[in-house]
Amino acid sequence: MGDDQPVQRTYGQWWDSTEPRVRVAITDLERVAHAAYESVGASAEDAAFLAATNIDKAIQGDHARGVGKIPGLIATARAGKLDMAPTIEIVREHGATAIVDGGPKAFGRLVCKFGIDLAIERAREFGVGFVGARGTAELLTPFIARAVDQGMV
Repeated sequence: MGDDQPVQRTYGQWWDSTEPRVRVAITDLERVAHAAYESVGASAEDAAFLAATNIDKAIQGDHARGVGKIPGLIATARAGKLDMAPTIEIVREHGATAIVDGGPKAFGRLVCKFGIDLAIERAREFGVGFVGARGTAELLTPFIARAVDQGMV
């Protein structure tokens, strides 16, 4: 592209896509994503959180973790390989620290959501909070944002 032509990229886009693009209202994406997550056992609150993380990534241009990831997650949950309503436990704790676990099939984002909320509680009590979460969350931003929203970062 020449200097006079704008680059057609969104913030955070890691590659150029040649696939056709479709405009969809955010509210429609939210409605469908919430319903999809709830259909495999996520609570309304967790479905909203999960949908928001995927939609935020799509808006940033991170299509690998955006809304295109939702169908695969739903299929994995339907196959019984991913738990969208895990029982998350504190397996170890001492003062400002803890380790949480939701089991081998727990969706890591939900385990990490529980963990960051616990870290926020610990930070309120002890001035700092360190919580390790067993599982993978794929993303960091939504958890830091939760702490920022609570005035803890």
